[in-house]
Amino acid sequence: MSATFDDGFDKTLSDAARQLKVVEGGKGKRKGGGGDAPPPESPPPEDLDWSAAPVECLGVNGETWWFVDAYRQIIAIQAGKLSARGALNALLGGDATGWAARHFPEFDKEGMKTGDYSPRKLHKALAEQMTVVGLFDPTTPRRGPGVWLHQGKPVVHAGANVLFADGARKPSFIKDGIAYIAARAIAQPHDGQDGRPEAGSAALAEEAEAMFRQWNWENGASDRMLLGWWVIANLGALAPMRPLAMIDGQEGAGKSTLLEILAALCPAGEMTNDTTEAGLRQRMNQRAAPMILDEFEGEELLRVLAMLRRIVTGEGSRSFRGQGSQTAVVTEVVGTAVMGAIGAPLANSAETTRILRLMLWPRAPGVPSLEKSALLSWCQKEAPALWGRAIAAWPRIHANAAMMRLVLNRAGCSPRYADMLGWLIGAREAMVADLPLTEAQAEEALQWAWGWVVTEAEQAEDTTAARCLQHLMSCPVLTGPGHSETVAVLVERTLREPDAPAAKLLAEIGLRLAPYPIDGGDTARVGLYVAAGRRPSLARLYQQTEWQGGRWGTVLAQLRARVADAEIRAQPIKTRVRFSGENDRAQAVWLAPELLPSGAAKGLGMD
Repeated sequence: MSATFDDGFDKTLSDAARQLKVVEGGKGKRKGGGGDAPPPESPPPEDLDWSAAPVECLGVNGETWWFVDAYRQIIAIQAGKLSARGALNALLGGDATGWAARHFPEFDKEGMKTGDYSPRKLHKALAEQMTVVGLFDPTTPRRGPGVWLHQGKPVVHAGANVLFADGARKPSFIKDGIAYIAARAIAQPHDGQDGRPEAGSAALAEEAEAMFRQWNWENGASDRMLLGWWVIANLGALAPMRPLAMIDGQEGAGKSTLLEILAALCPAGEMTNDTTEAGLRQRMNQRAAPMILDEFEGEELLRVLAMLRRIVTGEGSRSFRGQGSQTAVVTEVVGTAVMGAIGAPLANSAETTRILRLMLWPRAPGVPSLEKSALLSWCQKEAPALWGRAIAAWPRIHANAAMMRLVLNRAGCSPRYADMLGWLIGAREAMVADLPLTEAQAEEALQWAWGWVVTEAEQAEDTTAARCLQHLMSCPVLTGPGHSETVAVLVERTLREPDAPAAKLLAEIGLRLAPYPIDGGDTARVGLYVAAGRRPSLARLYQQTEWQGGRWGTVLAQLRARVADAEIRAQPIKTRVRFSGENDRAQAVWLAPELLPSGAAKGLGMD
């Protein structure tokens, strides 16, 4: 029998085979955690610099953690999701800089660095950092592209840069309780700071005004007033009163081309034909820039006007909408807009003193057509220099507006119109001159702007009854799929073609054309029967107004006006009037020429 010799060689071979299996994929690992234990976790280095991180911790709100992510967005992530690599990769931008991998390295079973970060370690570090920054208010005001006011000085948000008086910063960040958010980069104004080109000159502003002069305006000074509007519009939130502009451009007048030109001159602006309130709020949320609205029509036109009325003064319109997660979605819109339409709707009294109305007519025969491509090219080239001049002129604009209001008040202008015109005229004069207006110069400016002056006596004629009729004429009526026209346009068509489909639409509402006055009188004027009963279609036009619930009939009965030496009054109809399939009580009112969109009243017994 031979003796057995044990030198431990077999055990060594067995151990080596087992370790090889672990390295090659862990085959043969016993249940219960067989194999060697992983190396102990190492804490993050003491010199951890969060300022160098690709993300910024903003704070906690409930179960939500708020960050500025690697893409410079302010985002919210549910805390429970941040232990997963997918959510962290999105937050870190894939850790392209390797910051997380350096500070929170991941190790394999053999204690070797994998080159990636450990999600569990990073999650714990983020949680600790959140205790340092504290709570975050999701309704913190946010500022995107446009011009804002900070400590009395203009701040220009150009999307990829925020230009403060003391230098530029990259968004997103929070400063003095305001979140400046990242956005698509836009052309920066030429303001001469931080190496940017110098602002444009007065001659360049005059060149822009001369370009506006190429259109066929009803008022010869419309080019000057439009330049004033452009200045206020491109100053974003700076001016406390930012008038709207309504351009009534007749067919073939070049309205759409003009709006494209204005859009090209507004680096931070937005042009759209989406005239729903929700659509505009979404487009212009967190911006202080002009909106250029073509084809200003639709069923929501009145709601859009109401929203625009709120954004043009002070800090604009800020609304909250609750969510199922117990958070609120906040929309903030500030600035102004220019609206273009054929047969622009009439505004109510609250809107009239905030709207600059301009009328465009078709070009005269023989006048060369506009060179659209050349005009657009010039605008895109010179817009930054003009924008820079407008921003640099802000102190002059402020002084000019005060001087113009003084002169306008002395001339008897209604105070509310004086406020609107003061800013428009003052802004225009600041662009074409390098010094503030003197009182004598303000008096001269008043002469060219007189066509827009409304005296207190004239405004007093804007009675409740007159506004009630104006509201009716400006209401949109659905005429086909996705298309609507105002009552004024339908009346105009019916005047020209009594048997047109427009007459049937009017009758369905509770409106019918008729001679005025009904009983006697030497002058036959064009009038309108307005149903005084509770007709559903008419009630919809007056819903959410002071004349709802059938009150319009009582109010329209008080309509009065003086023509020459005669007084015209609304008249109740003694017998019921047939509208659409039924008879109803009615009031007879006259149609003043200015209630119609394009001078259709001329030659129709209404001059």
